[in-house]
Amino acid sequence: MKIIADAWKEEEKWLFKRRGYLSASDIFKVLTHEELVTMGWWREGWMAGDLEEIIGLKLTGASPDFKDPVHVAWGREEEDHNRELFEDYSGIMTAECHYFIGNERWPYLATTLDGYSFVPEEWDSLARPEMFHKPEDVIKSIRALPSESRHLLEMKQSGEYSGKCWFDGYRNEPKDRQGRSKVTRGRFRAHPPTCPVYYLGQVQTQMALAGFEYNLAVVKRGASYMTSHTYKLSPNWLKILDAVNERVAEPIEKLRKDLTNASN
Repeated sequence: MKIIADAWKEEEKWLFKRRGYLSASDIFKVLTHEELVTMGWWREGWMAGDLEEIIGLKLTGASPDFKDPVHVAWGREEEDHNRELFEDYSGIMTAECHYFIGNERWPYLATTLDGYSFVPEEWDSLARPEMFHKPEDVIKSIRALPSESRHLLEMKQSGEYSGKCWFDGYRNEPKDRQGRSKVTRGRFRAHPPTCPVYYLGQVQTQMALAGFEYNLAVVKRGASYMTSHTYKLSPNWLKILDAVNERVAEPIEKLRKDLTNASN
């Protein structure tokens, strides 16, 4: 793991530096059909776009066009507050971390971390189970983490649609896959409670770049209860990142030169 900038203490530096990398939130737009299928994912409408579009935005410094900017802004403001709540409610240890990091293996990729989680060996159960949606699911996710080790922590403040996925899973086949998908996976099978596909690539990328095997993803739905899921780094994802890094190398190198010339 290589620390590139501190997103909070060096916000301007972070905002400029991240323009010279393909970030974890951009990753889906450059995945191929085969890479999506390898991970068991499908293509949805929000994945529309390509590397040329991403680079165009980075050159101008324009902010991404989020589907729900209000929830995005709220999520950022609530991030550390929600982390502290989760620590109090769960009884495990957490720590904030706002580093923008990269990795020597993938020099054109980077991501911003939210924090870390640590499960003490003596952890038995939730401190306040009533604060969780289906406490048994949260207990299961925490027990999936090796104790006495540090793991990544991803915090989310969910909106209506993503909240359904986080808390209930995919009960019905996504409309985007039915109508506009370029990926055929056969018969749709409902997912158990999990984070939306959008975030799966993000948490996998965070683990890879930071050098961690596990990521505990925590979400608070609106102003109410919480849930969590544990994810393990996929060996297939490491190979996909290798391919993505190689694919974007030349365009990103040119982008960096353009950014440097524009700043001089």
